[in-house]
Amino acid sequence: MWAVVGLGNPGKDYAKTRHNVGILLINQLKSRWDVRLKGMGRRFRGAKARIGKNEILLARSKDFMNRSGYAVKKIKDKYQIPLEKLIIAHDDFDLSLGEIRIKRGGSGGSHKGVRSVIENLGTQEFPRIKIGIGPVPQEQDPSLFVLSPFEEQEWPLLDESIQMSAKALDMILARSFDEAMNVYNRKRSDI
Repeated sequence: MWAVVGLGNPGKDYAKTRHNVGILLINQLKSRWDVRLKGMGRRFRGAKARIGKNEILLARSKDFMNRSGYAVKKIKDKYQIPLEKLIIAHDDFDLSLGEIRIKRGGSGGSHKGVRSVIENLGTQEFPRIKIGIGPVPQEQDPSLFVLSPFEEQEWPLLDESIQMSAKALDMILARSFDEAMNVYNRKRSDI
């Protein structure tokens, strides 16, 4: 079984903020795969889907971003998900809006949600789909920037990156992680 966990903050106040693009990807996938998320315990909402020969758990934490690791650990343990099949989807302000990066692992950097996942799993070796939300304007504090809503003119680029992320996930499931990295880990201008 695979698991795709979108990081973000719960509640309507955060629904359209930059920090919630991981959850926006989960919402796109649940619509695409025609499944409904439901409460699956105290820590997360999720739904199982069968795509081709793969069983997948789509999930999002009920906790705030900086406590996301508790839900991810619960999902991994409860469903016995191997680390290489536990994909975390999250925002990245070092990537431009409209770009994505597929990674096998690495540090959490300044991302408190990813750092929480690393802390709770005890490793940084898990796959990620990083969705660009940057760049951060020079005059703005990055912690305020990630909690700000997208501007109206940014939504088409955001939608494009969510669609690319979904296609990259399809490629990971159908072919390989390496192939998805080769196709999608480019600057937006190269795609």
